[in-house]
Amino acid sequence: LMKVKEEVPLVSESAGMREVLIEMTSKHLGTTGVVGAEGKLVGVVTDGDLRRHLDQKSKDFFDQRAVDLMTLLPKTIGQQELVGKAIHIMEKHQITSLFITDENAYPVGIIHLHDLIRHKVI
Repeated sequence: LMKVKEEVPLVSESAGMREVLIEMTSKHLGTTGVVGAEGKLVGVVTDGDLRRHLDQKSKDFFDQRAVDLMTLLPKTIGQQELVGKAIHIMEKHQITSLFITDENAYPVGIIHLHDLIRHKVI
């Protein structure tokens, strides 16, 4: 059910807004994970984050980096957890995507609500 490897939208903390937009658009999920220098998931940027920051007059939108507008401590689930727990987390936090991480916080996949519906899990 989860997307893996090159299907997972990821950018570095230093990625510019053009790179963030391209990654989000090319993966069709409306979100991208943000990884630190070690490759661990440190944040997430959603299409909602982009819309909210477009209006800020203090800084040109395209001069910002992923780290400037990412949400810290994104909701995640371990790769050994059941899909029912993923659905519960997504419902509880009203999110449509959930990153799957290994025990060291490295992203290994992402699950999206539409994939769950398409596979008739929900």
